[in-house]
Amino acid sequence: MKAVTSRQAYNNLTNTVNNPFETLEDMFQQIPLLDLHSRDVNIKVPMISSENILSYISYMK
Repeated sequence: MKAVTSRQAYNNLTNTVNNPFETLEDMFQQIPLLDLHSRDVNIKVPMISSENILSYISYMK
């Protein structure tokens, strides 16, 4: 005979059993292994004009 239980009964049963992996998960959540922060970085890019391009072309010839 097959036992049939509801999803709620299964969840209640699993919540009452102490899972050692959940304890490990809680422990690792308290230890910061990586501490990542983001910040804006300003980069200066020179403006290249058509005169610069033409002078470089003539320089390369």
